[in-house]
Amino acid sequence: MKSKFIILVKYVANAFIIALITLLLFELCYRYHIIDFYHAPWAALNQAENNSTEVDLLVFGDSFSAKTDGYIDLLRKRFPNKKILNAAVSGIGIKQVNLFAAQRIKQTKPKAILYQVYVGNDLLDVKNLTNWGKLSFTRNLYWAASDVFSSLRYLNQQLVVLRKEKSMIPLSLDKPFSMALYDKRSQMFTQADEAYLFKTVTITDDFLTRYHSWKKEMDQFIATIPSGTTLYISFIPHCAQLNTFYLNNQSAIGNAIADTGAFFQEQYPFIKQAMHDFKNDSTIVFLNPLATLRKADKETYRLYYENDPHFNINGHLEFAGYLATNLFGVE
Repeated sequence: MKSKFIILVKYVANAFIIALITLLLFELCYRYHIIDFYHAPWAALNQAENNSTEVDLLVFGDSFSAKTDGYIDLLRKRFPNKKILNAAVSGIGIKQVNLFAAQRIKQTKPKAILYQVYVGNDLLDVKNLTNWGKLSFTRNLYWAASDVFSSLRYLNQQLVVLRKEKSMIPLSLDKPFSMALYDKRSQMFTQADEAYLFKTVTITDDFLTRYHSWKKEMDQFIATIPSGTTLYISFIPHCAQLNTFYLNNQSAIGNAIADTGAFFQEQYPFIKQAMHDFKNDSTIVFLNPLATLRKADKETYRLYYENDPHFNINGHLEFAGYLATNLFGVE
């Protein structure tokens, strides 16, 4: 029995060492972008574009932008003579964008670049939340480990695409707000830190450190942009920043907003600090659509889903209209 136990221990130890070496090698390949890990979404989002080298706008962003029927396609339809390429990838932030940004920019040589920021989780992309008392051990372990091994987030994204979440309640985007239907990832953020959303908007407490990390990553991104190319940085607000309708829904899932006055500011601290930090770069233009979205959102015309923090079709239409004016000067 003792010899069998020793053999088992050796087997487990060897398996662990092999797995660790494999992960380290994969991490090196991912971190140095030895292969184009994000070629599939790039190809899928730009398959209808012609082969012209005259690229008017190259867009980087997350799931708000990585849609085949979202605001980018709306801009393409509105401006058929302009070539707009979409380099967005769902579920990523500035750290992941920096892995392939230089390659996309060199490949396309765009006249202008749009970087889409999402207030809801971009500061979490540079450092995950953890709460060992309220979240599961595996969730905390994954979030903590993916801060060290960036490739784990990529692997998890691929698994999410492949697996079927049969155990989860299907999300009905068109239904009224419901705790049972609301986006599970957002609820996990709130479980981990009930004030995470307020801290993000106001860049307070540990989120100020996250902001500084985000800025360093943005500095790296900006360094890849050729001289003379205009960079538009557009902040998409969290839905709760628009009005009390969405804020009340967030309160229902546990989000705590300590100061609604600061939270509802049009020039809120996150974007205000970013504008200040990059004010000396004349090629950067900040876009803040909060006032436009806030004015458009009404009881009979919601811009975000009630059970998900993303734009619905109305939100994409309004954001596309805002960009048409601010990028191309068309009302």
